[in-house]
Amino acid sequence: MIEHPLRRALDAETHARPSVAVSAPATVFHLALTGVSSPETELDARVSAMGGKFLHSTDRQAVCETPSGRLKWERHSEFITWTLFVEGALHEALPPPWWSEFGGECVASLEVVIAPGEDAEVALAERRQELAQSSVSGGFATVQSDFRIGKSGRTLIKVALKGDDPARFGRLIRRLIELETYRSMALLALPVAQEALRALDQLESDLRSVSGGMPAVSDNAADAQLLTDLTTLAARLERVRCDVSFRLGASDAYAALFAQRIVELREERIEGSERISVFLNRRFAPAMATCASLTRRLDAAGLRIDRISALLRTRVDVAVERQNSALLTSMNERAAAQLRLQQAVEGLSVFAIAYYLTGLLERPLAALGEYWPWLDAPLIPALIAIAAVASIGLGVRRLKKELPAPQP
Repeated sequence: MIEHPLRRALDAETHARPSVAVSAPATVFHLALTGVSSPETELDARVSAMGGKFLHSTDRQAVCETPSGRLKWERHSEFITWTLFVEGALHEALPPPWWSEFGGECVASLEVVIAPGEDAEVALAERRQELAQSSVSGGFATVQSDFRIGKSGRTLIKVALKGDDPARFGRLIRRLIELETYRSMALLALPVAQEALRALDQLESDLRSVSGGMPAVSDNAADAQLLTDLTTLAARLERVRCDVSFRLGASDAYAALFAQRIVELREERIEGSERISVFLNRRFAPAMATCASLTRRLDAAGLRIDRISALLRTRVDVAVERQNSALLTSMNERAAAQLRLQQAVEGLSVFAIAYYLTGLLERPLAALGEYWPWLDAPLIPALIAIAAVASIGLGVRRLKKELPAPQP
């Protein structure tokens, strides 16, 4: 049996990005970074400098044991994540000095503080006015956060466990981390969409001016200028579309992952508290709606340009057909005039030939008149002329009938 060359890779994809089992109390520090030039080199250098060792490593993820705790590195399509699991007393859980020295631009920075049982009274270090709280995973844990960036530069999330299952807890932490990371990555499209919407507003205004300035009667100069304006608008629209298409597409994918992680949390409402999903979607959903609106408006603007271009093409085609019709009419008139002239020339030719033929016969008649005097009668030349005209006319008519008809 021959194994498919992708079988092993597809099997590995099923088991990619496993959770790290963690026992409470613990603190998890998480970073999501974009713009990392050489992530594998940085990973090797970091682990070597810390005196850590690799427990598991692939080209997309690695788990290392360090003096500070277990370190997990993951490579995604657009960003790199570092997650440090520090187990032990909560008041001692501080990120090591090297934690702020990673390369790239930080998109998300989280501090997830976990405490077991009823002793999970971990106060948020920042404002508590808008605090979201939910019971998750069928009552296995309570999650609380204001989802604000604190003075430390990290977003603090408090988790209170009501059970003892390190593997299950690791899956919960992974969902919480991915929830915030994918939300941040999805929201990267919002500033891009807002800027593109301003450019699109101006483009739509120019499109209204162009369409409103279309003259009622076709004019070659006006149609040429209109075509130039439409081409310019179409090029501007495509530039906007190219600038935002990747970011909007990625945002849709991240938003879908965010929604999936919300479902996987299996939230339950805590009396007197706002659920995490409601809290986050209050601004996340309008932001995604803005991005979706940009996509729809780009498509609508493209359709309007296509419709105006089709209208212009139709009008130009009608004008060309009208010109062709006028040209054909003029050609028909010239052909009719040429036919009448030809017929006139043919008639004159018959009489001219008859005239010359009669002139040629005068001398023989004069000579024969010496022998037959009756040939000198005035009626004879007249009859000869009539016969010549008739015979030549009939001959020309018969010749025209025998000639093939001209092809159109």
